Amino acid sequence: MKILFVRHGKTKSNALGRVMSRSNDESLSEEGLAVVQQVVSESPIEFDVLYSSPLKRTHETALEFSKKYAKTVALHDAILEQDFGSLSNKTWEEINEITKGEVTHALWQTIEEIDFSAYGGETKEDVRSRLASFIGHVKQQHAGSVPLVVTHGGVLRVMYALYPNHAPKSIGNVSIHEFEV
Repeated sequence: MKILFVRHGKTKSNALGRVMSRSNDESLSEEGLAVVQQVVSESPIEFDVLYSSPLKRTHETALEFSKKYAKTVALHDAILEQDFGSLSNKTWEEINEITKGEVTHALWQTIEEIDFSAYGGETKEDVRSRLASFIGHVKQQHAGSVPLVVTHGGVLRVMYALYPNHAPKSIGNVSIHEFEV
């Protein structure tokens, strides 16, 4: 089954280099919304069902796809961003200092999974488990369909770990990723 994933558009915190996690429920910035609208208008993707994380930045991104493709957005907690614990809403400089260089922006950009349990956040296994459950739900409920899932960068990192036969690509805002699950 093919599933398409899209990372949400840019927020003000993204522009400031803050790690948003799930505790920062921020809307898209004006620039972020404009880029989402451009990607949606230019993307000739085809999908049958539309899912979104319930956070504002993902839901607002999903609503733009909903408008163009006349699909209802189904919100699902299993595709929430990973919980980064006490590192949430910090800049990468602050995170580097707090973690003494163990969690860095360079590591984040390698598309590696990161375990945030040492900082009160989720383990890699927690995220893997909820994503595997979500994929099972989608496969059972929408067999023969192509779902579009609007989610977060941390979720996409774990998807690439769960499905290593897919060559990881850059996880920029409003980037589209295709997985065969």
